[in-house]
Amino acid sequence: MTGDQDAALSSVGLTELAHGIYRAQTPAMRLRRQSFIDELLRDLTVYLYTKATALLGAKIDGELHRIAHRSREPFWEPFVPVSCT
Repeated sequence: MTGDQDAALSSVGLTELAHGIYRAQTPAMRLRRQSFIDELLRDLTVYLYTKATALLGAKIDGELHRIAHRSREPFWEPFVPVSCT
């Protein structure tokens, strides 16, 4: 792909990012993380995690696990969490 691309985030991904705000060890770190997410959200669409999304994520995850176990190639494993977000 080349040129400008639209970017988006799932609501589950947003939850994971926001979780980091509340795990911050200092107020300054919390503020920096909150500012990052606020800026990110100005430019991104956040997609809802629907029943259809859950079923598609499960399908992709299951198929990747099946392929990884059949081929015994470990490089698939790092891509599995990405399939659901």
